[in-house]
Amino acid sequence: MKLIYAICFLLISYNSASAQTCTALASGAYNNAATWDCGHIPGPTEIAVIPNGITVTINVNNTIFPRGLYVYGTFTFTNTTKFTLINTAIVNIYAGGLINGGNGASEIVFQGATTAYKGAFNQPGAYFYTATASGVGVLPVKLTSFTYEKSATGINLFWKTSTEISTKQYNVEYTTDNGKTWVNAGVVASKNNATSEQNYQYSLPASVTGSILVRLRVVDLDGKNSYSDILSISGDNTTKFLVYPTTTSSFVTVSFSEIQSKTTIQVVSASGNVVKNILVTGLNNRVDVSNLQKGVYIVRTLTPGEAAVSQKIIVQ
Repeated sequence: MKLIYAICFLLISYNSASAQTCTALASGAYNNAATWDCGHIPGPTEIAVIPNGITVTINVNNTIFPRGLYVYGTFTFTNTTKFTLINTAIVNIYAGGLINGGNGASEIVFQGATTAYKGAFNQPGAYFYTATASGVGVLPVKLTSFTYEKSATGINLFWKTSTEISTKQYNVEYTTDNGKTWVNAGVVASKNNATSEQNYQYSLPASVTGSILVRLRVVDLDGKNSYSDILSISGDNTTKFLVYPTTTSSFVTVSFSEIQSKTTIQVVSASGNVVKNILVTGLNNRVDVSNLQKGVYIVRTLTPGEAAVSQKIIVQ
């Protein structure tokens, strides 16, 4: 099995790593873990989201620095408080949102940056702040990861986005001639203006075979286009595996045409959690799924340096 697995973390605007969101559940203090649906103060891999109708108050300097702040409601400073974010973060104030309060010593600070933004604040949206600039409008943060897996039926593409702004759709494009000609394989509608991480999936048509390059063309509502990084997918899939039965209440057997060194079998829930992780011991491997909740799962095989190959099963 000489497959190539490509995972690309994309640099879109100022965010480069996969970002999660922490959303305020109700009005409260920023530094109170109970304010956030993630159960803790937003950290360096997370974007703090303040929904419309909610006011979050920063009344003590924060010591845990988030990846971003998205304000649809109100973010309020008190007195001389300072709000610090990681250096590559974005503060987006959306239409109807507001950052207010504080006095001349209150600050929005980006870690390690020479520029700080000082108030008293009374800044409505749409407006943004970064470590290097501020101005009217908001900065879209789109793709955070783009991956693929090969299954028995073809190539499955997966991508994640953080908060989407004015995005219409994702066009899946591939080329068989190293980028000379790009073919549109299909279109996936955007969950436009979503305020949390979104997951997308698309299966390439069975007619798409061989070694290919794949990209996403991101189409905004205003007609502008941007592109993801490119996945390089090898057409070499000589080692076969089989999962049976695909509908079961007790166990499945994972069979290989040849023994793979250091290969593991994973069973993954529909939410993306790995619920089984088993080292391959031979050509035929029995996996007990009797203790799993009913639903759809993915059985995939992982070999160091090679692609994940997967098959869907149903546990009854």
